[in-house]
Amino acid sequence: MRQQGELTKFNYNQDGYSSFYIKDSHGLEFKTINSNLINLVTSQLQKTLEGRKFEFE
Repeated sequence: MRQQGELTKFNYNQDGYSSFYIKDSHGLEFKTINSNLINLVTSQLQKTLEGRKFEFE
């Protein structure tokens, strides 16, 4: 899965500037630069992608 590889390379440490941004079909937006939240979201996404990959194999 391409997304999984890119996710493992994602740099969300506090030394740099990272942001997490989502937008829905109604134009509502959520954005954060909180590295702890970004870490939690990317970690959970990584676990989910690994699980889905396992299901397809």
